[in-house]
Amino acid sequence: MRCHIMIGHYTVVDAEVSVDNGYTVVFPLSSNLELAQMFGRWHEGLRVQALIDGQPVDLVLDAFDEAGGRWGLVEYRDDPEG
Repeated sequence: MRCHIMIGHYTVVDAEVSVDNGYTVVFPLSSNLELAQMFGRWHEGLRVQALIDGQPVDLVLDAFDEAGGRWGLVEYRDDPEG
């Protein structure tokens, strides 16, 4: 699914987005070097405020795929049961 995604003042490029059980966003480092450098100083589990198609969404840094060079984020949920 194609969406316009902003994290801070960065536009996320080439992101893969799914909304099966809340938002999941995966994006390549190669297309988002400045954002990737910022994320590299952060840790998994950190909450990040984003705009997805203009709507505010709290995301959590979920995982870094070192082999694929991609960050994965999932929508933050207060209730772990979803």
